[in-house]
Amino acid sequence: MYTKPGRLNRLIVAAASSASVGNDKPKLANELTEKLVQVRKRETFGHWELDTVVSSRGESKACVATFIERKTRHYLAMRMPDRNAYR
Repeated sequence: MYTKPGRLNRLIVAAASSASVGNDKPKLANELTEKLVQVRKRETFGHWELDTVVSSRGESKACVATFIERKTRHYLAMRMPDRNAYR
């Protein structure tokens, strides 16, 4: 599922106002915390880290998008010709 930047925090706040578990902690936040532990331990496949690399010289509009899978350390790099995801 794609969410816009900052949307996840609003989802956690919305979950906190609608349902809480135990000592008034949001249920969604607890599930995310458990999920983050799994990601850090690299137990399951499918958690990707994404980043972009931009030239410091500024002569080119191109950049490189990198994708790294946490468990297998599988690495993908793709050239983006104009720093625009929509072309």
